[in-house]
Amino acid sequence: MRYFKVKNFEKYQPRRNGKNAPWIRLYHTWNMDSAIGQLHDSHKAHWIGIICIAHTEDNQVPYNPVWIKRRGGFSSPVKLELFEKLGLIEVFDNKDDFQPVQKSREKKKEKEKEKKKKISSKREVKDEKPTDPNIKVAIDYYFNLFTSSFGSKPKISGVKDATMFKRTLDCYGIDKTLALIDRFMASEDPFIEENGRSLHIFESQINKLLINTKPVGKVDRALQAVANWSQDETKQEDFWDGGPDVIDVGADPTH
Repeated sequence: MRYFKVKNFEKYQPRRNGKNAPWIRLYHTWNMDSAIGQLHDSHKAHWIGIICIAHTEDNQVPYNPVWIKRRGGFSSPVKLELFEKLGLIEVFDNKDDFQPVQKSREKKKEKEKEKKKKISSKREVKDEKPTDPNIKVAIDYYFNLFTSSFGSKPKISGVKDATMFKRTLDCYGIDKTLALIDRFMASEDPFIEENGRSLHIFESQINKLLINTKPVGKVDRALQAVANWSQDETKQEDFWDGGPDVIDVGADPTH
């Protein structure tokens, strides 16, 4: 059985994703081709139909005018010899003669695969773990603290959590980051206790942890000193007994 293919089909139908694509390309200059210009109007309509059939048949179309007429839904006979004479189609005796076409498609597929590999390799380079050694210190610190506190290992997602720690370290440094981890693990905040102490929750609660650990001012230190003094019975006894920490300024009897 003879077959034919539309010449330059792959060139004018790029990125069609095989025969399953629901469309074909028809450039606005299609009728300016010298060969197509020699066609009668009815033959031009047949030509567009042949392009559609070539698309669904993966450009390996049976050389059968009767089948083409029925397949294209035409009311008039299709003169395939006319298209062959004008060089619009190329005829083969059997499908084995399509090997050069298939080889060109295979080469195209290989090029697409290589292109995808290059893109994926670029993504891998982009997704490489950050190299800051403090990131490993922070992750290990969190891991060990979590394990010792709850008796089980936390779930850590390599690149994602490393990137999160990099952002935190860039903002606060290693010492403050470790302190934030301590406060996070010891926090009695209802939200943290309800949602767990994962690194995702840690990052979402950093601002709250910072607010709850604001620097202590002079008034706060004075109040803390009074609180410590009130809890120390020895200092209270020394105070009331005129101990060494109390200075007797004396009282002027004339006043």
